[in-house]
Amino acid sequence: MKSLKEMKTVLFSDDDLQDILSFINNNEDYKKSFIKEFKKEYPNDFNALLSVLEEGWYEEFYRFDSSVAEEFVRIYQKLNVEIIPSK
Repeated sequence: MKSLKEMKTVLFSDDDLQDILSFINNNEDYKKSFIKEFKKEYPNDFNALLSVLEEGWYEEFYRFDSSVAEEFVRIYQKLNVEIIPSK
């Protein structure tokens, strides 16, 4: 598992993105907070986020500009999640 400090210094792999997506989709209260914060910070990419969450697979990020995945990670970090699930 990676700490927030470690997450700021490493690139996220596809597996990391998938783990985060699974975490969000399996935690309804967190998902609501995440969606609300994303919409506030990145309204232009909000529909892209909804599409990624609905599909539930990291490959969905490939349909959009790379900034969507970057914004996704920024919001995840901003919400002060202390650890990220990893293999």
